[in-house]
Amino acid sequence: MGLLLSCSGLVHGLEVTTLEYESNSDDIYKMKDGTVFEKTGYGYIGYFGYNPDVIFLDDRTVCMRGEIYSYRMQKEGAHYHYSRKTYFGREAYAKLRKTCGD
Repeated sequence: MGLLLSCSGLVHGLEVTTLEYESNSDDIYKMKDGTVFEKTGYGYIGYFGYNPDVIFLDDRTVCMRGEIYSYRMQKEGAHYHYSRKTYFGREAYAKLRKTCGD
């Protein structure tokens, strides 16, 4: 299983890819593109609204609902899917701030 990186630094700015949440059962979360991960460690996530975004920062941390959590990848989803959106530059910084918090 390869590493899913959806937030990376670029020479001229930032690139951020968001995935749309679909469902969860306890600490197992499924994204609309088929990605499945388990939230590990501490932290209560609570209720998800309509199509919230999730950003994977690296192979151990994920942003959801303004907070950062530890996770373990169970299954990677499709790399090209309508629910994956990529942002660049200022839009990327704004999306990162909105999804991960200040």
